[in-house]
Amino acid sequence: MAQGPQGQQRPQGPQGQQQGQRGPRQRMNPEQIAKMQTERFAKSLDLSEEQQKKLYDYNLNNIKKQQEEREKMRAQREQGQQGQGQRPDFRNMSEADREAFFKQMQEQRKAQEAAEDKAYKEIFTEAQYKKWQKLKKQQEMRQRQMMQQRMQGG
Repeated sequence: MAQGPQGQQRPQGPQGQQQGQRGPRQRMNPEQIAKMQTERFAKSLDLSEEQQKKLYDYNLNNIKKQQEEREKMRAQREQGQQGQGQRPDFRNMSEADREAFFKQMQEQRKAQEAAEDKAYKEIFTEAQYKKWQKLKKQQEMRQRQMMQQRMQGG
């Protein structure tokens, strides 16, 4: 245990770090990420082995696609190319262009969510799917609350 300013002892985490402090994050490969996501769902939704296998395959495929997109955008940015990989300069955009950009991003996100929704409907039982929807809504509420706290300086 580490000692605090008044000599009190504080609990330590792995590698002697004080609890509440994070060390450098270890990069996970797509397989590790897919496994972690699948295990989280398996635990909260009580998935069968077959469901876990299907979900793992779906997660792995999704993660690899996302990484490919990020790499493509990074390469375009590094080459200074305009287009999809270039971050938009909102200061020099007209209001109409800004609205069109955000509308396109919103539509892409909705399409991704619809694809995810369809895949989960095929993998989960009806009861599991309903439970997943409930958990997803709770997570979204927590994220909104955290965002509001950040915006309020808290």
